[in-house]
Amino acid sequence: MKKALCAMVSAGLLISVALFPSQASGGDLGYLANNKSPIKVFLKDFSNESGQAQVDPAAFMKEVEKAFVNRKSVSFAIAKSPEESDVQVSAAIKSYQYLERDPVRPSLTATMILDAVTSENFAEVSAEFTVVDTKSGNTIWKDSVTSYVKRSMTPAESIPVIFDKVARNFVGKAFGKGQ
Repeated sequence: MKKALCAMVSAGLLISVALFPSQASGGDLGYLANNKSPIKVFLKDFSNESGQAQVDPAAFMKEVEKAFVNRKSVSFAIAKSPEESDVQVSAAIKSYQYLERDPVRPSLTATMILDAVTSENFAEVSAEFTVVDTKSGNTIWKDSVTSYVKRSMTPAESIPVIFDKVARNFVGKAFGKGQ
């Protein structure tokens, strides 16, 4: 009985893998990293949809470029034109939030103790990324990435810090293990 059940489960898994290959939000990026040459990335169409004037899409694009260049587990090269690239990446910054204090307030007593001990600020950015295969034109990955930072910082200091974190999280999520 156990052998029959195991055989049925195994057969079901094989069929599901054959019919529904693992794809992260629309595509599979693993084939790009199979050879040893760097994945050539063209960055385009970064926009600010947050409604916050201090959010600069060009500065965000620079942080994403740095995240690709500094990634160690997969080698990337920044392409100067779409024709030179393997993939094209675009992004829309959906929200930016800066708070003088962390929004989580467990209790009045805990808040008073935490306020006396720390003075951390809170910044959060949410961005939607799209990765398109240059050769086929197909979207191979599309998802939102949200990151936050808690530390002592001004609003102006928070933007490059949170841009860096969102950019690194995106590269890891889209091109990390399992993709």
